[in-house]
Amino acid sequence: MPCVFDFVRGAGVTLLFLMASCSTETEAETQPEARGEVWVRGRGVISSFDLRKDGTYVSSVNCDICPENQQAGTWRRGGERLVLTEAGGSVEHVFVEVKYRGCNGLVPEKKVPELSKLFPTDIYFRWHDECPRDL
Repeated sequence: MPCVFDFVRGAGVTLLFLMASCSTETEAETQPEARGEVWVRGRGVISSFDLRKDGTYVSSVNCDICPENQQAGTWRRGGERLVLTEAGGSVEHVFVEVKYRGCNGLVPEKKVPELSKLFPTDIYFRWHDECPRDL
């Protein structure tokens, strides 16, 4: 009997790995065309926004116990500013490009005067940027 259970358990694990690899390949195939830049902030509770190549964005807050919070709209750059305009058009979020401890980041415009008091988890950094990983 133990051999049958070992076989079933092994087959189940193999099936799970196959399903996970198929979904990862599908994501990798569809997202590069749409994605432009992904910016993230925080640890534990993570805020992010995905600036898509078509001029739209999706922002979200992710944590284990938070309700899902997602916003969408359009984005534009002007100089050192990034402006996210929510889909309704009435709310704009303005971010300013900054150098924080030698790394390129984005902070809300109203927080720029407080830059020296901010923690690394208060700054948005590009998802694949190596520089902020050591902060």
